[in-house]
Amino acid sequence: MWNTEFAKKIPVSVSVGGTHVAGITSSYRLFTWGLGSTGQLGVVQLATQSSPAFVKSIVESYTTISSGGSHTVALRADQALIGWGLNTSGQAGVLSWENF
Repeated sequence: MWNTEFAKKIPVSVSVGGTHVAGITSSYRLFTWGLGSTGQLGVVQLATQSSPAFVKSIVESYTTISSGGSHTVALRADQALIGWGLNTSGQAGVLSWENF
């Protein structure tokens, strides 16, 4: 069953990665779905998400999203750039080579 909040909003940005999808709604909320085994969905469970899951964050307003093979990078409304997921080569944009 699709997340009703995502389904009722107008997607303003969608990014397709190698194993997942990320979308920003007209209310600037971020949703992700697909394979989540390396944390690329930005949600607590490292599992497949068959419908859009809301990405909870301290700041829940996003303007831009980009999905890579197994990672995601987003620009929040406060201009902070954040990344999560597979980070073996630093592709999630953090200094540690651990997955986030």
